[in-house]
Amino acid sequence: MILFLTFNDYSNLCYNFSESLNSIGVKSQALTLSSHPFGYEKQAIKVGLIGMMEAIESADTIIIGHSSIHLLKSLSDQLKGKKVWVLHTGTPYRQAPERMNESFNPIVTGTLTDSPEFMELGGKNIHYIAGAIDTDKIKFTPSNTTELTFAHYPSNPINKGTKEIKQMMAEFPIKFICDEGILPHEENLKRISECDVYIELFAPKQREKEYGSFGVTAFEAAAMGKVVITNSLYDEVYEEAYGPSELVVANTESDFKGCVNQLLQLQDLHDLKQRNRFWIEKKHSYSATGTYLKDLLDKG
Repeated sequence: MILFLTFNDYSNLCYNFSESLNSIGVKSQALTLSSHPFGYEKQAIKVGLIGMMEAIESADTIIIGHSSIHLLKSLSDQLKGKKVWVLHTGTPYRQAPERMNESFNPIVTGTLTDSPEFMELGGKNIHYIAGAIDTDKIKFTPSNTTELTFAHYPSNPINKGTKEIKQMMAEFPIKFICDEGILPHEENLKRISECDVYIELFAPKQREKEYGSFGVTAFEAAAMGKVVITNSLYDEVYEEAYGPSELVVANTESDFKGCVNQLLQLQDLHDLKQRNRFWIEKKHSYSATGTYLKDLLDKG
């Protein structure tokens, strides 16, 4: 069994990876010490450290999610003799990669990351893997808008560059909806489904560290057939792993404004929307991700 362990499973990432493996017949389970604040309908099973210790006994491979040094130290005895991987994802690793590498590299077989900017920061045997999307649940959803509608619903306004997005969008005489209120996951998907173009991210840096890489919400929006504007400063990392994406990449202010102008000139975005949905189904569905992840883990 492949076991994912997290302190808090941000964006339900480990749960979705675990389900992607289950979808292709590889037994997997995701456990967490704390429930997710976004209220996902399905998420990692909440247990205590003792529950994790018991689960490790019957696992072949353990993947410690979201750079959790707390779990690495708390479960060090149980992890001995097991095949251990780490998944580096967001702020903790971005802000202190050297400290994380010192803790994890001597212990793990390999490193996974969904953040392309982490590929050259020294993680042991590091591999890029993008998020997994339940395309049976998140379906293509027509916006049914009477006018072209742009939207932005940040999980964290500072990290998503919301201030800059609002300033740039204020220059265009178009319908733009921005709401910084946090909703449960299902309600957030519903409001995203009601737009034509979803603006996910404009944040090339985070506290002076390289950032500018799209997240799971970009894929969820694309799965619903939304055109997605976002950052991808390390697009070559994604393309090497998966080939070209259908994201509208805007890494500078001039790029961003140019992309918005191009979309306004198109007006009918039906073909782009269909391509976004097909791309997610082909590359980032549960079955596609499960196959990709199994291959990485098998190679070690």
